[in-house]
Amino acid sequence: MKILKRETTLKQEIKTADNNIDEYLPNCQASFNSDGNITLRNYDRSNKNKDEIIIFSNEETRAIFELFSQISTKCKYYSLPF
Repeated sequence: MKILKRETTLKQEIKTADNNIDEYLPNCQASFNSDGNITLRNYDRSNKNKDEIIIFSNEETRAIFELFSQISTKCKYYSLPF
């Protein structure tokens, strides 16, 4: 196990749902966009007029696939739900 202690400086804050608990978006849909990148949509079923779309870059999408490929390889003797 490695423990890395880091100190970072915030350059830009991205507000999610205006950082307001009343606007928390509890549901998420995942899909691929027309470019083949992972796209997430966070939303609240009670307010269909507000949502948040997160589009992963090519590199981020590849990193997710690489992670799941490694998980599959390392855990082939275990029953996983994916």
